[in-house]
Amino acid sequence: MIDEARTLLSSIQDTIVNLDTMLAEKNDMIDLLSHDLRSPVNRILGLSNLIKIDDDTKKEIYADYITEECNSLLSVLENILMMLKEDSRPFMMTHVNLKELIDETVRFFDFALNEKRVAVHVSVDKSIFISVQKELFVQAVRNIMGNAIKFSPDGKNIFLDARQENDRVSLSIKDEGLGFMQSEIERLFDRFTSTGKKGTHGEASIGLGLYLSKKMIEKHDGKLLAASDGINKGATFTIILPSLVTKKPRAKTVQKSADNGADIPIISGRRTSPRFITPQII
Repeated sequence: MIDEARTLLSSIQDTIVNLDTMLAEKNDMIDLLSHDLRSPVNRILGLSNLIKIDDDTKKEIYADYITEECNSLLSVLENILMMLKEDSRPFMMTHVNLKELIDETVRFFDFALNEKRVAVHVSVDKSIFISVQKELFVQAVRNIMGNAIKFSPDGKNIFLDARQENDRVSLSIKDEGLGFMQSEIERLFDRFTSTGKKGTHGEASIGLGLYLSKKMIEKHDGKLLAASDGINKGATFTIILPSLVTKKPRAKTVQKSADNGADIPIISGRRTSPRFITPQII
């Protein structure tokens, strides 16, 4: 009876904790929607009114501001959608060529890279494949790449390097930007982290991208690691994932066919026909 009561109390306590977590997440979402969505829209409306009343010489400046606000708003929306999809969508994995995915990511940021004159150096072998939910994984990589650009001064470099070692693939995205202190690493991945800072062109940061990226990568049985040598010394974010390694079945023993004398491989203790055995990607 006592053990049953303890089990019941433990279950009630777990339920209370889960409800508290859900309420906290709901409040976070309300804060995000009320501030990070309304603020850019209000600024865009204000700039639009200025365009109507100011002279033509300032219209180009206002247009640039509006573009910046729209990009910020789009980033917020993408991350909200990513969070909602993560909670509701079945996790369907597909085989993806990592080099092609990285090339697509770099092209996606072509405008931002040109604006800051940031050079991208890609070192990813074409033979590397990963198994991912592509849409969500691409968004995770874009979040990290977007941060690298955001926190890079003009004229700097970003390095994307991928390596395959045994059954793991590591993808590192390294910049020469603002960097961070070692004491900040854990808080970087917090939801709505307090370590969020503006980019080198004043780009806003909502403190949600790295949190979501880490969750997405962990859903792929992977890890997201952060490193920096300190303030203004750049940062490196490394994604570690299981790789797709092609393995050929190995014949344990060989015996002669009683019919024609042909060799018949025996795999895992079972006789097989002498047909070609297709290697499987696992």
